[in-house]
Amino acid sequence: MPSVRYIALAVAVALSPVSSVPTPEPASSIAAGAPLTSYKCFTGTSFPTTYLPFDQLLSINQPFISQHNSDATVNDIISAIKSVALSSSVRSELILAQIMQESGGDLSRVGDSGKSIGLMQAQITAEAPVQCAPGQCSLNDIQGMLQQSVSGHTGPGAPVSPGIAFELQNYAGTGAALRVYNTGHLPDANNLQTATTCSTSSYVSDVANRLLGLSPEVFPSPQELQSLCGFVPATIC
Repeated sequence: MPSVRYIALAVAVALSPVSSVPTPEPASSIAAGAPLTSYKCFTGTSFPTTYLPFDQLLSINQPFISQHNSDATVNDIISAIKSVALSSSVRSELILAQIMQESGGDLSRVGDSGKSIGLMQAQITAEAPVQCAPGQCSLNDIQGMLQQSVSGHTGPGAPVSPGIAFELQNYAGTGAALRVYNTGHLPDANNLQTATTCSTSSYVSDVANRLLGLSPEVFPSPQELQSLCGFVPATIC
């Protein structure tokens, strides 16, 4: 759950010029391979340098996305991921992995005690997020929802929400960017499981496992992750 992620970044965003030309995600490679069958603990600064390709990750996760959506809506989600990935230069694999981490593909998911909503749990501001009733989300709605989480949005009286694209451009490595997306700042650059209240200690490791193809069906519970890796379960805020 991205909870307090953007408060600490509001000043930084205001002072930092953002290029109109998308900057590619930090170097990583894509290669087909055997997906993980059990959870791997990524601690410290460790993060995979090779992800499974989008189509392979989609084949693993699409059955779970379909639990929340019609076939037509699933196809729109896939199209929206590809479109936003192209416009932002954020890998489609990463967007899909974050969707599975944040909402499991549920367009109407609400988190952070009503402060965030949608596929990637965009923070609610006066200008965002795009919201639509279950079964009534158009392709444009879904693209807008993802665009707000990937490329950011602002709203009067609300924190700036720069999005994962900004964080990938301004922090060293995908793991660090994910920690900032979830927490709002980087508590410890040498220990990416360090989180704050209302954020998720296992977030970076969870997304890494999703990028390596671990099925939601066998994903450990927060309590199991604490026993397995030492990750502290998130505080519900």
